[in-house]
Amino acid sequence: MLTCGVAHAQLDLLPDKQPQMFFGGNAHLISAIWNNPSSHTMKVRLQTRLSQAASTVTAPVSGAVLKELTVFPGQTVVENTLVEFPPVRSKTAFVIQWLEDSSRVLGTTTVLIYPTNLLHALQAFVVETNFGVLDPDDKLRSLLDSQGVPFVDLAEAGWDKFAGKLVLIGPFQPAWQATNALTKKIQNVAKNGMAVVWLRTAAQESPGMLPEVLSVQIHSNAAIIVAQPDSIADLADNPQSQLNLIRFCEMALDPKRFGFPHFDDQP
Repeated sequence: MLTCGVAHAQLDLLPDKQPQMFFGGNAHLISAIWNNPSSHTMKVRLQTRLSQAASTVTAPVSGAVLKELTVFPGQTVVENTLVEFPPVRSKTAFVIQWLEDSSRVLGTTTVLIYPTNLLHALQAFVVETNFGVLDPDDKLRSLLDSQGVPFVDLAEAGWDKFAGKLVLIGPFQPAWQATNALTKKIQNVAKNGMAVVWLRTAAQESPGMLPEVLSVQIHSNAAIIVAQPDSIADLADNPQSQLNLIRFCEMALDPKRFGFPHFDDQP
């Protein structure tokens, strides 16, 4: 993902543990970790050049951002640089070249940019009448509305008349912590073949309720997916969290496809 030239003593650009991911059409802070392996202070005029990666070629996208960077001997620093990315229609890889004085390439960073309508993918397997959302803190409804994803608001319509195939629940603030009654309702609808995705929050406790695991299968044709806080962090602005949400819905609707074991329904 990251490469550095070694023609002579220079800063080392350390590799990312995982690709940096953002939505297109905005500027984002790109993190670069620099190490000075030498015994003297290095000062560089750092520039960036953004290109779109496409098979074996790169197509230039934008000019350079200029900044000065000072790294002392043996020091490792994290430098954040604001880079503007264009809108995209699908997942697109961009390459940032880090240059010293606009000539020598110190290294490259690959960034994955996603379209802002990722949740449109939910429309492939839900429609307004069969997709229910219980979201009293409005963590999901506004996001779904903004991306044109139809759903039934269960806080208004209620559970009793809802006969859809997928329910998305939470995440709740402490005032709406999961109760035993809600947990029982979730288990009952799952026994009737309705898929459930439950987005938990870090503050939620679970004694006597559903265990904090990824999947609890209740019915042969559907499952309860219990998503942990880290998997849906910063949902509105994090492409990976939105991709996780889509995958959780797929898993709940078709657990056999993902190899989950079948447990007999409990009385």
